[in-house]
Amino acid sequence: MTATAETETGGRLPERLATGAFRLTALVTALLVIAYAMFYPLDRPELSNLVLGTSTLTFYALYTKTRLEDGLNTKSKMFGAAAMLTGLVFLGATFYVHFVYDRWISTGSLLVYNSTDILVGTILVVVTTHVVYEEYGGVLAAVIVAVMLYGLVGNHLPWIFEHSGYGIEELIARQTVSMSGVYAFILQIMATWVAIFLLLAGLVEEYGGFDYITESGMKIARRSKSGLVQTAVVSSMIVGMMMGAAVSNVAITGSFTIPLMKDRGVPASVAGAIESVASTGGQILPPIMGLAAFLMADIVGIPFSEVVIGGFLPAMLFYITIGLGIHFRTKKEEWIDDVPEGDGVSWGFLLRGAQYIIPIVVLIYVLIALEFGPLEAGKYTLGTLLLTTVVRYGVIDRDLRGWVEDTINGLIRGGEMLAPFMALGAGLGIIINIYGSTGLGQKIALNLMVMAAGVMVVALLIVMFVSILFGMGMPTPAAYILVATVLAPALVRLGFEPLVSHMYVFYFALLSSLTPPVAVPIAMATTISGSGFWETVVEALRFGVWLFFIPFMFLANPALIIWSFPETVLQFVLVSSGCVGLVFTSTGYNGFAELGSPGRSIAFILGIVTIFAPDTIIQIGGLICMLVFITLSVLGSRSEHLQIAG
Repeated sequence: MTATAETETGGRLPERLATGAFRLTALVTALLVIAYAMFYPLDRPELSNLVLGTSTLTFYALYTKTRLEDGLNTKSKMFGAAAMLTGLVFLGATFYVHFVYDRWISTGSLLVYNSTDILVGTILVVVTTHVVYEEYGGVLAAVIVAVMLYGLVGNHLPWIFEHSGYGIEELIARQTVSMSGVYAFILQIMATWVAIFLLLAGLVEEYGGFDYITESGMKIARRSKSGLVQTAVVSSMIVGMMMGAAVSNVAITGSFTIPLMKDRGVPASVAGAIESVASTGGQILPPIMGLAAFLMADIVGIPFSEVVIGGFLPAMLFYITIGLGIHFRTKKEEWIDDVPEGDGVSWGFLLRGAQYIIPIVVLIYVLIALEFGPLEAGKYTLGTLLLTTVVRYGVIDRDLRGWVEDTINGLIRGGEMLAPFMALGAGLGIIINIYGSTGLGQKIALNLMVMAAGVMVVALLIVMFVSILFGMGMPTPAAYILVATVLAPALVRLGFEPLVSHMYVFYFALLSSLTPPVAVPIAMATTISGSGFWETVVEALRFGVWLFFIPFMFLANPALIIWSFPETVLQFVLVSSGCVGLVFTSTGYNGFAELGSPGRSIAFILGIVTIFAPDTIIQIGGLICMLVFITLSVLGSRSEHLQIAG
């Protein structure tokens, strides 16, 4: 071996060690979750502590690997060494918690602790906050720090912010030794319910499921001119359902769909906008609904299946509105002159998709029919996926070795995705703990009602604006936790059902991702599309403006969430028909010809009446008028075409 080769080999050794550490800890994390799902060998908080430790080491090992890949210089090696040391120290802290777990469980709530407990607790809080900062940016990390400071100095603050105040040791103990705060229900949900579905997503990705979803979108694209653009909607909808992060969704699906739309004549700003809106909406699609559904079920105290059922029709309204808007604008602007060539849907293609479709069917069955909890449902779904794919690899492809490799890589990918979510859960637990122990959340909710002066519309608008404000720059689960703690109780006080109230604040926390000036998914899309940020924001709001009406739709028509028959069916028909009228208004197109200002005004009025009229008879009258209007506008546009042709 030459000197150069020896230098290269020695220089790359740290990178290989970091890679090995990352893969090993990610795999260990995945196996811990699976072992718990199968055998329940530990208490849930005890498991959460171990998964938090291995996940954090996974995060720092990946951080080290990435820094070393960028260049083997002294600075990168120092950063890498510091990151690995931090991860190892944090893992040691969680091992300490594991060994003193029984003591913390029995006496921690009484705030009985020693100096070592406080040192370990400080490591847990500080490192968790740093991971949140590195993964989710400064906004959420700043919120964690600000809330901790609030816990320290609350006795010096005025008005509703005043509380007795905590000493530094007591504050740390409340977040760790008491087995709340860091170890609250949010971390436990992340380590079990969320973890099993992220492992499922990692396996689906490694087995080629996301590629199959994209290919399915292309099959749809060959059915109509707008179908190519709908590819972004279909693929982002399904991937976002499993990923639970709009930014990651844009990065995964947008890297394919945005260039494809641009190549076919769609403006760059429009392509980025479509991908951003579709990726954001994936988190509301049952049966997985990103991650928020797990949190919502636990906070509201209802079965997970009820959240899934309640979220179904609002999600359909979301995609009806977006899908129609895309279809009408594509035809109106004539962005795409031809459809891509290629084969349609064949039996072979459907058979290949069975390996992914069967597990989804199993998931829906065990969730809805058997009413299993999320962990049990995820376990059976993951097991079904392993069975269907081993049949494909072993019987069809005759490559069992490839199946083993892809399975291991899929579990590692799942462990990688889980790593930052564990820190997120711990950080959110800190926020919720201080909100609850100081009474701040209840004070804010009460004062919001005072500000509204008992006027329902004012209260709803205040909750909407605050939900959007809280959500800006935040990952959706974090945004939802904040608004669920502070704002949802206010809506319950007004008389709305708890699930309806939580869906209302969740939707606005979600839509904050599309609200300027932050709009992180749109910023990600612009890096792929090459368009300007503000022009992409404008296009996203043109497509998504009516999405901000959807929470008001299910507040006015709660049967969309709390199902009852025939009310639910009737309300869905009425509301979705009204959405068609609203899309006519924003696009100025009826599918055949452009609508002038009078036509758009009529469509808007009929849409609003059909959706929000206080009496069902009036809603039905609005629907009838809407059908007459659509018929007359279509016949009128066809008559004009015939006259021109003549």
